Amino acid sequence: MRKNHVAIDIFFSSICNMNCKYCYIHKSETLHNINKKIREKIADKHFVEEKLNKLIDSEFIEEIALWGAEPTLNFDIAADVFEAWFSIFKNCKRIMLSTNMATPINNLIEILTAANNMAPLLKNKYIEQFFVQISIDGPAWITDENRMPGATAQIVQNYECFMKFLNKNKDRFPNIKKVDISFKPTISTKNMLLMNENDELMNDFFFFGESLFDKYELNYKNNGFFTVSGVPAPTVINVGNNTVSDGIIFFEWLKKLYSLDTAKFKYYRQPLFFQFFNTFDTIFLQNPIYKPLAFRELTCGGGDASIAMNYNGDVYACHRALQFNNPEDTTRSRELLDNSLSANSKTEFARFEYLLRAYHDFNTFKMNAVRSIMERAALYGQADKEYLTNDKLIELTSLFLSSVACYNDSAARTGSINLSTLSFVRFFCNGAFQILFSKWAESRGLVNGSIPKGE
Repeated sequence: MRKNHVAIDIFFSSICNMNCKYCYIHKSETLHNINKKIREKIADKHFVEEKLNKLIDSEFIEEIALWGAEPTLNFDIAADVFEAWFSIFKNCKRIMLSTNMATPINNLIEILTAANNMAPLLKNKYIEQFFVQISIDGPAWITDENRMPGATAQIVQNYECFMKFLNKNKDRFPNIKKVDISFKPTISTKNMLLMNENDELMNDFFFFGESLFDKYELNYKNNGFFTVSGVPAPTVINVGNNTVSDGIIFFEWLKKLYSLDTAKFKYYRQPLFFQFFNTFDTIFLQNPIYKPLAFRELTCGGGDASIAMNYNGDVYACHRALQFNNPEDTTRSRELLDNSLSANSKTEFARFEYLLRAYHDFNTFKMNAVRSIMERAALYGQADKEYLTNDKLIELTSLFLSSVACYNDSAARTGSINLSTLSFVRFFCNGAFQILFSKWAESRGLVNGSIPKGE
């Protein structure tokens, strides 16, 4: 069998202790009912074997990711889940978990302990990496605004407690070789506008990120068991309903970002916005660093390197599709995802893979579609006028947008996984792409960072 899927996302919890403003998971009583089904089903080895073994080759699965809502709220089923899944996916090497770090820290410790205790079921008898992604958006004026009052202080306190615990108790986890911690700040154009209008807030945002890393660097750098992956660089809220004004705010924020004097920072160095720089490396340089997981290079790994399973045993392309999976959502986009872009049998899985292979492997249609949207947007004042005349800019931007677009969002807003949205174009095509590409090209020593004019 061709090696394809190497990671599985589990819908580990449908409940959350927060109600973040930008979250696309609809908080409702229905999700509490779904959580009961999750707790019953995903820890059932026979259920998992029946649903997944007939669709994928368990031999190739190397990573299991726990997603939510907030996965640590279901900490008490972790031992049963790992016992079931490690018995099936014996070549698993990595566990990944994304948390808001605002639940009792013992919840996360219980999940880590369960993974350690069940690791002997694996072929290697140990887990190479337990990866913890902490969602924190920045200082309190961002995180508390986006999430809830007091969230920042609680997250930072739990982060410090977790590091202290790991440092003192590494011997409790002989079957886990390494714990890696990283941060995922998510900011909105509202947050960006505040920074655009106040230089001190922009500095405060990055100094806060440095303070998080400093807590590790100064106290635990040589502990030998866990690491913190550098200082956090921002990601942007998934662009779904952006206006031209949002695109201009993003452009102005990027200009201010790249005018920062990095000499005043202890750790930060340009480029600061690695989210897109890594993407440029992949799609424009075909950087071999990213080949092991990004098999087809030009899209995300959803439905390609990874798949996801919900509480019914339905297979989707990624955890984002699971989080769209809400019975209260009766939109056509939900019908499209459930009826065409999910699978619960070999026949359905063949169709599922056929559709997603077309999405991942072929870019021409997607590029031509987004090119048409960009040109029309420019004509009617929704995008930079340069998109009417600069063929090279159009070509580069269309490749970028067709590569980074989320198929879930595209399906939700256009009815097709292959069509980028006008919102996406508004966000990147009002100056943002030009400055991102130029700074990336400069950092890689390519010409002088300018985008050449078309022939």
